[in-house]
Amino acid sequence: MSTAPITVLSTKMLPQSLIAQAEEQHIHIDAADFINIEWIRTEDVVAQVKSYAAKPITALFTSANAVAAVSRQLTTHPVWQIFCLSGKTKTTLLEHFSEEQIIASAPDAAALVPKIMAARPSGDCVFFCGNKHLNTLPEAFKAENIPLKELVVYKTISSPQKVNKSYDGLLFFSPSGVESFFELNAIAEQTVCFAIGDTTAKAVRKFTRNPVVIAGSPDNENMIQTVQNYFFKKITGHASGVSGK
Repeated sequence: MSTAPITVLSTKMLPQSLIAQAEEQHIHIDAADFINIEWIRTEDVVAQVKSYAAKPITALFTSANAVAAVSRQLTTHPVWQIFCLSGKTKTTLLEHFSEEQIIASAPDAAALVPKIMAARPSGDCVFFCGNKHLNTLPEAFKAENIPLKELVVYKTISSPQKVNKSYDGLLFFSPSGVESFFELNAIAEQTVCFAIGDTTAKAVRKFTRNPVVIAGSPDNENMIQTVQNYFFKKITGHASGVSGK
């Protein structure tokens, strides 16, 4: 059995528990933030969040950062119907809302659209988002002639940095993180890229033809499990089921 560690770079910081878990499987993870998140706390945004909190709106979330930004401004428990991405976004929502309020979830925005449209939401529909969100939801609502209000509650700020080391694997968690990484870096031919979901995978493929493995569900824990499964054969010399696509 090979004992040489696999080296992986995560393009965002990870919980130490997950890094330790990977280390036990002979996978060493370096981590650095290639984007930074800034909450928007202007009077206008705060007032809009509080106004929506008093109404029975349909709320849309495709980012855990949007959930965090909104929840920090809530002083009451809104009676919202919610559609969201699964994984970290839904997990973060459940820290502030009940399971019954989440009408449907999906691994990406494209898969969420038909679930929203099937429910035919009425009243105000509000998309809480960042300044660099995809247009998947707004375009779908426009095509169905359903009004959608967008409220930008956080900013994604690129933080590119030069990497002077070759890795067996690279972990990407958002299209913005992908763009920031490749702004200053190219990758070796043998490096495998891991993406949190389909949208991030598409962003990676714009910059490289290297293999891209997609996590089974969009959360940190599954991402690390996907990395472990992928490298299992190389580490142990035995075949293993591989998560991702």
